[in-house]
Amino acid sequence: QYEGDVYLLLCTDGVWEFTESKEAIGMLQPPASSPSRTLGEQLGAITQHSWSKWMEDSDNEVADDITGIAIKVRSAASPGSR
Repeated sequence: QYEGDVYLLLCTDGVWEFTESKEAIGMLQPPASSPSRTLGEQLGAITQHSWSKWMEDSDNEVADDITGIAIKVRSAASPGSR
């Protein structure tokens, strides 16, 4: 993945209640330790983060709808290419 990749991230309010948009976009970038992580796995990290925050906030009792769709709209050109 390269700087300049463009994603469309559609999530329900249950995701956004405890996850800021910049934080979610940061989670779409796979960590250096597992660069082959799929977009689905990256989205799963976002929804898991939101679910954990809901459980923490509600003493493990309530979570709002936590649903997301992530689409990689455009890949940035690789370094050295046009």
